[in-house]
Amino acid sequence: MLGHGVRKGDFGLVIANTTGRSAGFFFADTGSTNKLGECSGHLVTTVAGSPLQNDAMVTFMVFPGSGSGDSRQGQEAFVDACVKSHISKLSDVPNAEELITFLSLGANPDAFNKAGYGSIKSKDVLPTQGTPAATYENVRYALKQRGFHSARKPLDINATSSVLP
Repeated sequence: MLGHGVRKGDFGLVIANTTGRSAGFFFADTGSTNKLGECSGHLVTTVAGSPLQNDAMVTFMVFPGSGSGDSRQGQEAFVDACVKSHISKLSDVPNAEELITFLSLGANPDAFNKAGYGSIKSKDVLPTQGTPAATYENVRYALKQRGFHSARKPLDINATSSVLP
């Protein structure tokens, strides 16, 4: 166990906050007995566009106990199917929409409790790159690509935004 029930072979999703690009992954190695290993160059390239651009803000979602413990299960289609299955299940909880807000606020309980869901979904202000509202739309887009069914309609975003449709 690596902490919080995560073990080698478990699955997750990484999302680039500023673009919404995302990729499924699995834990294949550890850095030590209590730390996870580094990201693969393939994962960084998929999400950031280049292995040299590995300093972007990203959101990691991890599904403890989701793998078989076998770190050799890295077939991309298999990883994507497993991640999609877990993301789809998140849509069924009553407060599913709040997950997107929580992630867009840096998964920070204090920020979430202060700002709340209403601050992100306000249509009074168009989101601009780097704001929680833009990150919200990017996280929402990435989750939707993996089977998350959002009840809320997307914000009206201007054409100059880097947020994906």
